[in-house]
Amino acid sequence: MVETCICCGSNDIIATYASLLRCRQCGHFCADVALTAEEMRALYSAAYFKGNEYSDYIGDKAVLQRNFRMRLKEIRRHSGTLTDKNLLEVGCAYGYFLEIAQSICKEAVGIDIAEDAIRLARSELRVDARCCDFCSVDLLSRPDIICFWDTIEHIRDPASFVARAAELLPMGGYLFLTTGDVGSLNARLRREHWRLIHPPTHLHYFSAKSISELLSRSGFAVKEISHPGFYRSIGNTVANLMRGGRKGLFVNKLSALDGSYYLNLFDIMFVAAKKIR
Repeated sequence: MVETCICCGSNDIIATYASLLRCRQCGHFCADVALTAEEMRALYSAAYFKGNEYSDYIGDKAVLQRNFRMRLKEIRRHSGTLTDKNLLEVGCAYGYFLEIAQSICKEAVGIDIAEDAIRLARSELRVDARCCDFCSVDLLSRPDIICFWDTIEHIRDPASFVARAAELLPMGGYLFLTTGDVGSLNARLRREHWRLIHPPTHLHYFSAKSISELLSRSGFAVKEISHPGFYRSIGNTVANLMRGGRKGLFVNKLSALDGSYYLNLFDIMFVAAKKIR
């Protein structure tokens, strides 16, 4: 059993719903699941992106890149022009964010443990994507910006990843991330039925307070925490409804539709953090 909170260091941890553990000091939730590195890699096979967590990640490329363009605007708002900056994306999957970033940044590099996704990113998009572990990656160029897009909740030890980001970034460099907000109204109302609770792929569940604690311990100052909406494909939504056992005429009609829509449940955080020490 986890005895110490990775975010604030407290030992005041209790069991709660959905077999999760909660820190009573900062509100961080985690799954009490021990996975080896091999087991982690096995989770993120091609099936993860088509049929398991995502109905069709590759088919959703246009929708995903629409969201990534919005994130790049937020990055620019905080860090200014990107033409002279090196960017590193941790958890780059098929490289859809990298494809956009490489045409804007001085250098854009991505890493992931998903071998199939990295292979396609390199062969089809020609992006600089590498299959490796973030904590041991050897980079020729020091990044000015590091991004964790919907990644930190998947990591066995997020504290080590944040510490590694602080080690790689120069003073004044930025770490940007998105993750679910377990302290949001939707998450608190839905509890064990909140759509983002599904270990073993999601192992950590942050609140605004707990993610701030984690970042602060590694020398970051949180500059902004916001709750933006995202574009979602109708197809992926239908797949999630079907997965939850919701079937019927309405769902069947939706499955015949194409396209995307904008939705904000205010339970996803966008976090901008600056290295200050």
